[in-house]
Amino acid sequence: MKNYCPAPITRRLTVLDVVIQYQFFTAVASFFAAWQIKRGLASLKHSRYNALQSHGAGYNTMKLYTYYRSSAAYRVRIALNLKRIACEYVYLDLKNAAHKTKSFAAINPQQFVPTLLVNGNGMTQSLSIIRYLDTTCPEPGLYGDDAMQTAQIESASQLIACDIHPLNNLRVLQYLKNQTGLQPTEVDDWYRHWITEGFKVLEQIVQPANTDTPFCFANRVTLADVCLAPQMYNARRFAVNLSPYPRLVAIDAHLMSLAEFSDAAPENQPDCAS
Repeated sequence: MKNYCPAPITRRLTVLDVVIQYQFFTAVASFFAAWQIKRGLASLKHSRYNALQSHGAGYNTMKLYTYYRSSAAYRVRIALNLKRIACEYVYLDLKNAAHKTKSFAAINPQQFVPTLLVNGNGMTQSLSIIRYLDTTCPEPGLYGDDAMQTAQIESASQLIACDIHPLNNLRVLQYLKNQTGLQPTEVDDWYRHWITEGFKVLEQIVQPANTDTPFCFANRVTLADVCLAPQMYNARRFAVNLSPYPRLVAIDAHLMSLAEFSDAAPENQPDCAS
């Protein structure tokens, strides 16, 4: 007797069968895609958390060498306040050459303030320090929303930090007084001259006075504002006539109403002379 093997039952696929299979496989694919996205977000969140924890640990060992009337150190103090970064301050009396020691030279061979130590690693120059802070702690951001705006912000910042301020730095003033024979009034005239030259340009490149934005650029604090406030302090200290610069005066007035700026001001530092 022959073994009988029934033929397989076959039938032609209908459109309904194709639709059902398509929906099934689509649902499975969507499920796995959602699972992968969720897994990726969880991993990203975990990495972000670890990064913030790492930064927090680093910031626990952050130390800023500063002087209450240093414009460059003033900028860094503002940036630290804006980013809510806890930092130990070491106050160096520049007038009494407290920065001219071997121990400080080992930290910063240039013997300038500000100098920032993070986990024992030192960095100098205020704009570089602020860039580091903005990179490692990006909120709130101090640069532009796009490349053009960032370039404008950095241009204004460098006008202050690289064109105006170096000509009026303490070591320059001391040289003028001690080596050139200029009288104190003549040195003060030198100081006012270079601020005036810079402010003439700065008044033109910040946002027009008819805007509703009380900042140099954008609708928030940027690096340009961080640089402006200390230079306005210097201008008032040396009795610069600020009436030709209404926009700068208005911006500065708003900035100094913010706790992050006022708390960093020279008169509010523990090493302030008066």
